[in-house]
Amino acid sequence: MKHNILLALGLGLALALPLQAGNNQNKPKETPATVFKKKDTNGDGFLSKEEFAGKNNAAKAEARFPKFDTDGDGKLSLEEYQKGLKKKK
Repeated sequence: MKHNILLALGLGLALALPLQAGNNQNKPKETPATVFKKKDTNGDGFLSKEEFAGKNNAAKAEARFPKFDTDGDGKLSLEEYQKGLKKKK
């Protein structure tokens, strides 16, 4: 009886894993605009240094922020964010 249950569980997992892997491959890649919107936690349409850093290395984000903030106003618009990402490449 135990063997039958284990066999059934094993087959169930074997069948489910390829389905899960296929789902990850079908996910659309996030665009800079969707990433920007997620980072903009207060919804004001701009990214502060803190929002820009998010959960990433704060020191690295602090160093990169001025390169993105081309008008020097201390916040990033979507346009600045997108241009900064293109420069990074």
